[in-house]
Amino acid sequence: SAKAATILKFDEVLGLDLCSILRDSVNKDIPHGIIDLAEKRGHAKARKDFAQADELRSAIQKAGYDVADLPDGGYRVFEKQ
Repeated sequence: SAKAATILKFDEVLGLDLCSILRDSVNKDIPHGIIDLAEKRGHAKARKDFAQADELRSAIQKAGYDVADLPDGGYRVFEKQ
């Protein structure tokens, strides 16, 4: 996921607005249970409950997926390769 973070940083610096493109196509083939975990992780981060956010990320990863935070506060879930 370091590659995704690097690309997102380029997007932020260069103003390419890739986040909006990602948002339009993200998560469409991801199981709803994984999306639910990612949503809960986002809420935990907003509450600054980073321990719970880390636990939820681990659960997502154990299921074969990963989550990348987007600069606009959103996220992208993707299948691990």
